[in-house]
Amino acid sequence: MPERCGLLDRWGLYVQGVLGLLAFSSLILKRWRETPRRPLKIWFFDTSKQAFSSLIVHFITVFSSDWLSHSSTEDNDPCTWYFMSIVVDATFGLGMLVLLLKLSSLLVHKLRLKTLYSGEYGDPPKAKVWLAQCIFFLFVTLINKLLAVVIMFIPFWQTLGGKILHGIRSISPQLEAVVAMLLAPFLITTCIFWVTDTFLKGVLETTPRRDRSNSNGIALHDLSIQHTSETTLARQRLLANDSDDSDGQV
Repeated sequence: MPERCGLLDRWGLYVQGVLGLLAFSSLILKRWRETPRRPLKIWFFDTSKQAFSSLIVHFITVFSSDWLSHSSTEDNDPCTWYFMSIVVDATFGLGMLVLLLKLSSLLVHKLRLKTLYSGEYGDPPKAKVWLAQCIFFLFVTLINKLLAVVIMFIPFWQTLGGKILHGIRSISPQLEAVVAMLLAPFLITTCIFWVTDTFLKGVLETTPRRDRSNSNGIALHDLSIQHTSETTLARQRLLANDSDDSDGQV
């Protein structure tokens, strides 16, 4: 039995795989609880953006945790650094991500970059629009993760992680891996996924909607409102198609 918990051994990779399946299954549950429910294609576009960026960020978290465990003066194994990285992502990181999403949304709407309107893929939904939004969201996520990694160098996080997992580590490194990479991260990651998914599917709705009048005194709505109405019609058509397909199968 190894003395230290590992992220890249067979047990660690197995635990990470289970975590990924459970976390993304929670997004399926979230869709079934939505009112109104997003059409399947729109939901896939929304969640796949998060899936792709989360996979990249996960690799960064794993390898940075392994590197920190060898370069830090604290006697912490990679699982401890991974656990504390998830904690930082759920506290500082989540707040920063929400802020970055809001700021990027305001910038995108100010510049009227319609392709990057989050959750808006055209009528009918276009894959190239999804790809542009996926790359843009990955860019925002990477900035957020870089800031979170910098936070990890604060000595407070180094000592806190060791104190939390020290007792479990003394029992079994495998048990530490389950707690550090599955149980706690599942609850934290699910929370992050649900909050982020809410912004990805409707960040446009959080932008200020101002009315302005023309020379005749007729109110002209902001471009974002017009764009939302067009997308609403597209989603209604997809929902109608989904309903027709379900009736046909019955």
